[in-house]
Amino acid sequence: MERRGAPLPQRAQLERCYRDVRKGDRYVAVSKGPDAIGFWLNDTFICTLSQPQIKTSFMEIFLGDNTRSRSFSRALRGE
Repeated sequence: MERRGAPLPQRAQLERCYRDVRKGDRYVAVSKGPDAIGFWLNDTFICTLSQPQIKTSFMEIFLGDNTRSRSFSRALRGE
């Protein structure tokens, strides 16, 4: 997000939301409007990140055209 010029969420929010994952784990991010994203790990609710325009800033990390791994982004978009 910082690379795109968007502000980062507060560190405390990030630490609550991000967990270590292992092969087979499933992390899901669901938009709760333009200013909030809910996170689930293996069908268990973890947290909500809240910040103005977080949905666009966060989702573009993975789905945008200017990502670090364009092939991964294309795969996520089903291209």
